[in-house]
Amino acid sequence: MTHAVAEHFAYTCIYFVFVLSKPKFVSTLCIAGNILSSYLLAVFTSEILYHVFY
Repeated sequence: MTHAVAEHFAYTCIYFVFVLSKPKFVSTLCIAGNILSSYLLAVFTSEILYHVFY
């Protein structure tokens, strides 16, 4: 689980660096960011629940 969390964190950092370096794409990437953050939250929550209940 620790590896997966670290991997998601790394992808999130890469995403934010990309957003900061490309201001004209921010509006599009904000939508993508909302989807990405929702996905990461879902994955993170499901991994926690999996380790708690199994």
